[in-house]
Amino acid sequence: MQSSTIGTHITLLGCPATAELVHTPIDPSLMQRWASWLTSDEKSRFANYRRREDQQLFVARHGLARECLANQLSLTPESIRLVSLPSGKLGWNAHDLGYEQTLIDFSVSRATGVAAAAVCKTYLVGIDVERICLLPEIKTLATQNLHPVELKYWQQLPEATRLHAYYRLWVVKEAYAKALGVGLTLPPCDILANEAMNNNRGIVRSDMYSAPTNEAEFWLTRVSTDKVLAVVVLKR
Repeated sequence: MQSSTIGTHITLLGCPATAELVHTPIDPSLMQRWASWLTSDEKSRFANYRRREDQQLFVARHGLARECLANQLSLTPESIRLVSLPSGKLGWNAHDLGYEQTLIDFSVSRATGVAAAAVCKTYLVGIDVERICLLPEIKTLATQNLHPVELKYWQQLPEATRLHAYYRLWVVKEAYAKALGVGLTLPPCDILANEAMNNNRGIVRSDMYSAPTNEAEFWLTRVSTDKVLAVVVLKR
């Protein structure tokens, strides 16, 4: 049994970021190492998952997050304590280890059979991975979730390309909302990521967060035949 681990180094808004991704099945020795780093709070949350894959992906994304942070800051992964912030985003015990919370940001994500994490120094970061599956109600979802500018161009696409284009937009929107730390309490239709339909890099912005200080850039890639991943870096 072997897992496939992918590490990618990218630069967005002139700021370096790292994305790590692992596919299931995950090597048992790797799972054992990651599980040994869990805090009592994480173990309680782990116990709430009933499906084995959900448990594995929980451990994997927390393990990847610790490894990303540790590699960037020359720390040991086991010294990093992950905590749930009021926003729902994960935070870490920066002050306990002598670091400023704003020095580095990280984000995690999961989809069927895959877990991912990203870190970025100085700026905020969000990561999302999505499995592309058929959506019979895609026209309704597009009307609800796409920005009016996106919807106009999306409706002009050939029917055969609309599904992938929708997911490319959606994964960037999710990553952007994660970088902000608001999740999808920010309506997806207020997020403009139109460049994502045809490009693997570009600018993403929000009607609600349009100040220059909230400038954001995305990086998007296919990680398998049926999965797409996006990383967004956002100026604080």
